[in-house]
Amino acid sequence: SSEERRQILQILLRRKGMISAEMNPEMLVAASEGFSGAQNEQAIVRGMCEAFDGERPIRMVDILQSFRQMTPMAGFLG
Repeated sequence: SSEERRQILQILLRRKGMISAEMNPEMLVAASEGFSGAQNEQAIVRGMCEAFDGERPIRMVDILQSFRQMTPMAGFLG
């Protein structure tokens, strides 16, 4: 559910030290529809890598782009 995804994303972002005003939880929840908790974490890690490669701080758009480049597990389970 969206509430479960919200909680998972908040935990992951907090664990990575990425809670900020720039992170819009509702946009991340919407983007993570159909993704597993592990995939949510992978999207965040991919976003962190993208920012690191660009030698800049991570932005929410990095995480959103990661979700767009991934295939949700729900597509395989349906």
